[in-house]
Amino acid sequence: MPFKLNIYLGVFVTYCDPNLVSYIVNVYFFLHFHIGKVYGCADCSKSFCTEADLKRHVAVHLDNKPFKCDKCQKTFTCKSSLNVHRRNHGEKKFACSYCNMHFHVPTDLSRHVTVHTGERPWRCAVCDKGYSCKSTLSVHIKQVRKP
Repeated sequence: MPFKLNIYLGVFVTYCDPNLVSYIVNVYFFLHFHIGKVYGCADCSKSFCTEADLKRHVAVHLDNKPFKCDKCQKTFTCKSSLNVHRRNHGEKKFACSYCNMHFHVPTDLSRHVTVHTGERPWRCAVCDKGYSCKSTLSVHIKQVRKP
């Protein structure tokens, strides 16, 4: 199924090619962590690649959390965070074929399956080291970038 992917680079993918998507995500991470961040927060030491990311971050300092979960009353600074949180209240419909674990969303299941398969689809654009999940790659890239 065709889709569009826009990762701050103006790149649009109109067909499903996992290698190309992986390459584009790698380019984004390279720019994000290796080239530098130009939008700095006035309240803390964090900086961001885009003005939109900075604006989203500033809400953390304002303690303005207008989005509330109707199940547990937890509040969030942005609607997308609330939507991600709401998944935790639903049924775990996605089962791992290797073990007895179940997940709320297919992406969580896919990330978990790499524990069994040893797959490492997230690669660093600098050293080509592979990781099973994007967040672990992000940690690696932040460590590489340290002075």
